[in-house]
Amino acid sequence: EAAEQRGNTADISAAWLSLGNLSPPTVALDYYRKAAQTAPTVLSRLQAQVNTLNVLVDLGFLSEARPLLTEILATLPDLPPNRSSLFIRINVASQALKSTAFNANPPLLSSDAIADLLTTTLGQAQAIGDARAETYSLGYLGQLYELNQQWAEAIDFTRRANVVSQSIDASDATYQWQWQ
Repeated sequence: EAAEQRGNTADISAAWLSLGNLSPPTVALDYYRKAAQTAPTVLSRLQAQVNTLNVLVDLGFLSEARPLLTEILATLPDLPPNRSSLFIRINVASQALKSTAFNANPPLLSSDAIADLLTTTLGQAQAIGDARAETYSLGYLGQLYELNQQWAEAIDFTRRANVVSQSIDASDATYQWQWQ
């Protein structure tokens, strides 16, 4: 309410996003959509849209997720390579992987499209020296190859992800790659 009284769209959008993060999934959808509508920047709009995508995929509402994903993917090439944009890409890829793992027919994205998205993200992460984004790009590439039963590639990418995560002491990522 205070942000609305001041007319500060950035704070309004951030408040909607935070409310979504604290709410049950079906309620969060409405908050995330409001955050996207009021977002003053492309990056903050994309963050709200990706959160919406996450909930839609988790709830199995893939028919609603598809047009949103198309909109998100159309915007990604315009983003400068920075940590926020890299993690937006990583989150989109992880949701596409989740739909593939759930045997969605058709999946949100083809394996080739997921690989392209993650490979681009990996290259950008390496170019700007963002090891955290690098480890997640590598790890999700490993997961993609695992889903496709390409074992040698899956092991290679997962091991590389594990090495990078350990080098930056990212235990939250390391446990994922060791489990994988």
